[in-house]
Amino acid sequence: MDVIPSEALVFEDSANGLRAAAAGCMRAVWIADMAIVPPDVAQTAWLTCTSLEEVPAVLKRQK
Repeated sequence: MDVIPSEALVFEDSANGLRAAAAGCMRAVWIADMAIVPPDVAQTAWLTCTSLEEVPAVLKRQK
């Protein structure tokens, strides 16, 4: 995708996805809906949302 990892934004809902984003030095937005994610993995998320619908408002607050 020709994107610098530190400039990427990943949307994830699983522990393995969050781990992969952290390993790749990418910011992750965790969509905490149904999957159980261990607390140590959840802490790697840059932001946490309860649904994708929530993401635009949360990103606006981050500016």
